[in-house]
Amino acid sequence: MELEVKSTEGTESERLAAKRIMPLLQNHHRLLATLLLGNALCFETLPIFMDAIMPSWAAILISTTFILVFGEVVPQALCVGPQQLQIASSATPLVNFFMTISFFVTIPIGKALDYFLGTHGQHRYDKKMLIKIVGLHAKKATTSPDAQELSNVPAGHGHEGHGHKKEQALEQEEYDIIQSTIELKEIKVEEIMISIDKIFSVSAEAQIDKSLLLKIAKRGYSKVPIYRGAKNNIVGIIPTKKFVNADEFTGSSIDQAYKYSQPTFVPRDQTLLELLSIFQKGNTQTVFVTSKMVKGNQASPSKNFNSQYDTKVDYNQEVLGLVTLKDLFERLCKVEIRDDDEHIYSVVQTNRRRGSTRFGRQVTDHGRMDQMAEPKMAGGLHQPLNS
Repeated sequence: MELEVKSTEGTESERLAAKRIMPLLQNHHRLLATLLLGNALCFETLPIFMDAIMPSWAAILISTTFILVFGEVVPQALCVGPQQLQIASSATPLVNFFMTISFFVTIPIGKALDYFLGTHGQHRYDKKMLIKIVGLHAKKATTSPDAQELSNVPAGHGHEGHGHKKEQALEQEEYDIIQSTIELKEIKVEEIMISIDKIFSVSAEAQIDKSLLLKIAKRGYSKVPIYRGAKNNIVGIIPTKKFVNADEFTGSSIDQAYKYSQPTFVPRDQTLLELLSIFQKGNTQTVFVTSKMVKGNQASPSKNFNSQYDTKVDYNQEVLGLVTLKDLFERLCKVEIRDDDEHIYSVVQTNRRRGSTRFGRQVTDHGRMDQMAEPKMAGGLHQPLNS
């Protein structure tokens, strides 16, 4: 796997070296048989040769020492260091030579091993293992136990220029985002949704008057869900800014006065990865989670969920809650995101308690809003519509 990375993302010398080595690994078992055959010949031949020119005890001592130092310790120490790629590339012609002259032995052994043990395919990690590996590259500040264990390694440990360096380690935020991204397909929308009983919404039959407008303004959201009958029967969404000039509709119901934006529905077992695709392809940043479950009855929705899930029909389905684009990014980054409108709304709330007239809202000491002269309603588009 490291060779694959080096062959495309390494330096010029690393790419050339990797491309020279990779053809050898395609015949893994034949390469293994060649190396072991050469190793066995050296180990057996050297003691016999030494025994012919010196006493047996000296032949055993010298041959064992020579094989241990120059056949095991030194090669393995060099070949696992930072120059291992260049060393392997330099040895490629010699290995090819031995594979050629020993083909009558190594090819049958290689074929037999392929038959009984199977060929070696591309090595890939599953998601859990991949998260573990990423955790090993994170700094000590990360919550990953693997990264904390790795951070205890003394400075300067290992070969120079090879291995883990603290200045190259991932930051906590980088690790969190990578981990959350890998897990997106495993998390269902119902795990991050805002429950329906915490959502501020207005009945379609509600009469437009000053008290309703005051209630909407105090909430400070940029969009208001509209329900008919039961609160979990969402029929549309109205941008709050439409209520600024609501005087002409005084006495009428919301149903009569406004045309709703069509809501987007998703089943409760929709994954966050699929939800991200809905946000990317659709014209909405808010979806309503329904009690409907479709997994197990249909093919994998991640392949073509748009053809399987009609997200804009069936108003009779029970709504359990909602998820906004902001909620998705908060789960992805594992932080709470506060936008400018939320800051403005908090200032409005503070000034309201002080009786301020800032932002075009005249507020009495009792906290009552007497007018809404400012057309921009406080509250962000991605702010959860919870009460």
